[in-house]
Amino acid sequence: MTLRERLRSLFLPRRQWLGPELLVVQPGGWFGPLEIIIPRSQCIYRRLSFPQVPVGQRFDALALAADRAAPEPGSGWVARWQGEVAHLWIFPPSVQKALDPAAVAMAESALVPPPSAEDAERLLDLREGVEGQVWRAGRLQASRWWPAPPGETEWQRFLRSAGVSSGGEMPGLTAGTLAPHPWGLPAQRLVWSPAQVERGFWRLVAVIAGLTVGWQFAAWGAWSIAVAWQSAKLDDLRSKSAPLIEARERAEALHARIERLAALLAGPSDYVLIADLKRRLPADARLVSWLRDAASLRVTMRTRERDPRVFVQALSNHPLLQSVQVNPAERGADLELLFDLPATVEGAP
Repeated sequence: MTLRERLRSLFLPRRQWLGPELLVVQPGGWFGPLEIIIPRSQCIYRRLSFPQVPVGQRFDALALAADRAAPEPGSGWVARWQGEVAHLWIFPPSVQKALDPAAVAMAESALVPPPSAEDAERLLDLREGVEGQVWRAGRLQASRWWPAPPGETEWQRFLRSAGVSSGGEMPGLTAGTLAPHPWGLPAQRLVWSPAQVERGFWRLVAVIAGLTVGWQFAAWGAWSIAVAWQSAKLDDLRSKSAPLIEARERAEALHARIERLAALLAGPSDYVLIADLKRRLPADARLVSWLRDAASLRVTMRTRERDPRVFVQALSNHPLLQSVQVNPAERGADLELLFDLPATVEGAP
């Protein structure tokens, strides 16, 4: 089934027979109207012609003609058009009252496909009884219903009433199989009843709302799948890049250490600096220990000289060691000299 056929099937009418059992003939589509098939046994057939009536006024003319043709007030009718000819099936008020107000009536004869030949006479085996039909030039010329197959005399009488010369054998019964679509054109301007239009409108609203909600859920599902996929991909990249990040951190730590070592090597040698310091201190000063980093020098020495001014004056003109602090060491006999080393050295030994 093609896409076009699938879409058309949504609007196929739901057809069922008239009666308390409501036998379904065609399930129909979700948006299709409800049609009640009126058996031919319940109908009176009339053929009306409107050759002089404009197309836009034929519906009103047909309604007036149907009311005049009805055998009693309150009768219902249904019609199909073939050009300027209207085929009218009238049914009694009891049938009209039994119809669902939300349904559209459809004559059984209108659903039986026309004969393959343009000129033909046939007997149809219908749901109730049989129907004789005369077709000329592809149009229904006459129709009559019998509760049982007619005899030869009755058949010839029917042909003569239809303006057909008698002769030939009476045709056999043909199964009145119902077609998906009726022949001719509908008499109503609107195939659907007002109740069916309202029902179709609310169903369309429900479909639009369902599509909107479904679209949102589909978008949310696609978004969730994409987020989960991206998270899994990111976790995979993190696990693969963890060794690289570790190596980079180690490299950065080693680089910082090399920079600190390079800063130490940029200045004078520790031995040169300590030897120069030793020459400027009192003669009895004995070096105990020293500790140097990039920005400072800590020296511990033992001497009898306890006046800090002696050390400050001795180092006041030194390019590196002039910033000195003298403090007693943890051991009472020692002194601790703390020097702040400048970043750039000019005139250093």
